[in-house]
Amino acid sequence: MTRTHTSNQYLKPAPRKARLSSARDAAKKPPSQPKKAPAGKTTYNICGEKLVATEVFDTFWQFAAERKSIYDKRTTGEAAPWTDDPVLQKGRFCNTFRLTDATCQYVIKWVIGTGLQTPSELVFRVVLFDTFTRIDTWEYLVREIGAPTWATYKRDTYRNALRRAKDSGIALYTGSFQKPAPKHGYPDNFVNHLKLLELLMEDDLPGRFVAATRMADVFDWLLTFKGMGTFNAYQLLLNLTYTGLADFSDADSFVVLGPGSRAGLKRCFTQDLSPDQLLDIIRWMKSTQHEHFSRLGLSCTLGPPGSNHHRMQLCDIEHTLCEVDKYVRMHRTGHKGKRGFEASKGPTPEFCLPSKFSDDTEELWIVARIGGKRTREGIRYYQVFWEGFVEPSWEPADMIEEDAPLAVKAFLDNTPSSSNKRLDSACVSCRHRKRRCNHQ
Repeated sequence: MTRTHTSNQYLKPAPRKARLSSARDAAKKPPSQPKKAPAGKTTYNICGEKLVATEVFDTFWQFAAERKSIYDKRTTGEAAPWTDDPVLQKGRFCNTFRLTDATCQYVIKWVIGTGLQTPSELVFRVVLFDTFTRIDTWEYLVREIGAPTWATYKRDTYRNALRRAKDSGIALYTGSFQKPAPKHGYPDNFVNHLKLLELLMEDDLPGRFVAATRMADVFDWLLTFKGMGTFNAYQLLLNLTYTGLADFSDADSFVVLGPGSRAGLKRCFTQDLSPDQLLDIIRWMKSTQHEHFSRLGLSCTLGPPGSNHHRMQLCDIEHTLCEVDKYVRMHRTGHKGKRGFEASKGPTPEFCLPSKFSDDTEELWIVARIGGKRTREGIRYYQVFWEGFVEPSWEPADMIEEDAPLAVKAFLDNTPSSSNKRLDSACVSCRHRKRRCNHQ
């Protein structure tokens, strides 16, 4: 998908192929009811507050879809440029889905997937990698000392190896964000970080992580350690979830906003927003993403071959807000980027899901029945009634035919779909049958 630009706009909206009506739960208060506001603005009712959206709010959804389109084109081996957007051509932006970023994929495949799979060793490797969040540093350590293990860990061995790297001019830490070191009395930051790693392991981070039922509890515990700020603690916690060692009851509602995501979210609305409002809004954006992508004629799901469709999670929305803040700033300064996608080497590596990754935390949309069909601009749509919601929406026919074939057949045969509902309550986001998902 490509976009055209003028000097005073961001991503230009695609023609509105289908507009999704507000999905109102029959038993609950609707999360939002868009209304027209003065001067062409749109208001949303979010947790009882009427907020006026700016043009950046729509830019967020357009950016997310376009960045995912770029990723898809790279994955299939299509040659650059993968977009007509001059900012996206010249700037370096994270993928829409955190799981698809190169660093996360490396953690899943080589840090978590290689080595002993006991809780202590899995957690140790993730914490060690996250200490520097740099692939080159991890690979350097593997070459110098062998496969890192907690059972054989000796600080002097790691300190000497890292000292040699630093003396050789090798960068140890990521350049993407700051990694402030705790103050434990050592002159080198990397030694202070090694001390923090030791304290986390000695205080039984593996056991606490496995036993925890809420992400918030582990997060609060991490913050009690020197040098463990909110952003780094949240990023470490997300990487630890890829081990599959814990099942958190609040995994679909817990999020920590970094400075960039807060700035991006504030650009989306005209009002001054409190920290509590920011959290309410990002959770609302997750639950209503289907509505916004649909009304803009966009699609944004993660669905590589052999996997289910995954919608944006809170961590995806959080870091995409940060990228949108950067995108808007680059747009306003004339698309000044250090390097473009043209510098990337070939297609993206094969995508890999983390262990025990489930759709249970995804937003589930279950087809109740199909009420009609139509064609707009050469594209076929079905009018879909969703289980638990009153108002239908118009969805692309190819998606519904793939995810809910029995409901389509019942409609086309002009027979009541209720007789097929028990067999064909297919979740559009994960393709689970009703009996396999937790929507009820």
